[in-house]
Amino acid sequence: MLRVDHISKKFAEKAVLDDVSFCVAEASVVGVVGGNGQGKTTLFRLISGIYELNSGNVMRPSKVVYLPEERGLDMEETPCFFLTYIGRLHGMTKNSAQKRALALLDDFGLSDYADYRIGNLSKGMQQKVQFLSVLVSDASLFLLDEPFSGIDETNKELLKSEITKIREKGASVMVSSHDMDALEDICDDFLFLENGKIVSDGELHGLMQRYLHRNVLVLETAKDLHPSAQTEVVMTCRYPDKVETWLKASDDASETNKLLSDILSENDLMSFSVRRISLGDCVKISKNR
Repeated sequence: MLRVDHISKKFAEKAVLDDVSFCVAEASVVGVVGGNGQGKTTLFRLISGIYELNSGNVMRPSKVVYLPEERGLDMEETPCFFLTYIGRLHGMTKNSAQKRALALLDDFGLSDYADYRIGNLSKGMQQKVQFLSVLVSDASLFLLDEPFSGIDETNKELLKSEITKIREKGASVMVSSHDMDALEDICDDFLFLENGKIVSDGELHGLMQRYLHRNVLVLETAKDLHPSAQTEVVMTCRYPDKVETWLKASDDASETNKLLSDILSENDLMSFSVRRISLGDCVKISKNR
């Protein structure tokens, strides 16, 4: 489906992506994870052909659609006109494009706003219209940059459902988001970008298999914790005013209480809590082990 081989991109001698390689399988959803400025948007623009590569190669399907984070809507036009226009750009007849536009607007609860001026719609509605623009055509690869930004929980669930439908139809999706919970729900695999490089897949996937959705006991102390010999330390984070230690805990509350009692016998705790590890936590653990 998609193969990226050793691609690099610089802007004014600053390396934004450095020797990045990966593959995306057919009918899969891949989450692209990383902080601001780590190269996620640049990666999408290189794959889509908007940016030229400095080195490397991208083998992509013939039909790729890209949804940028920034809205690219004409505020003076209507949702129906805009989506019909996008369909025409993809080679559809005017009649077919308009039928597709109206069907999508109906699916997303926007049929009553089909002829409203886009500039008069709420930001959440505008975001949905922008998302619909990539659904007008039947592409093989969808690149979605922060599609959940600016929408409420109800519409987020709607977008997640549509992304799942794309995969069920046999196409592939790459989606970036700071919403780790949303990515956990829809993604088959993940790419973790840091400083323009892919963080070791093996390490992070190993952490996900070992810890994702498992319980940890989070302890805050004034100095380094002295755990019992039988306790697995998942992560230690040292801050100027405290030390935070994550210990692997059982799903059995009585066993967790016994572990906490043992810890209290040897340490002075500032606070403690039980936490279920998320995807974002796995990324944090990889940086603080």
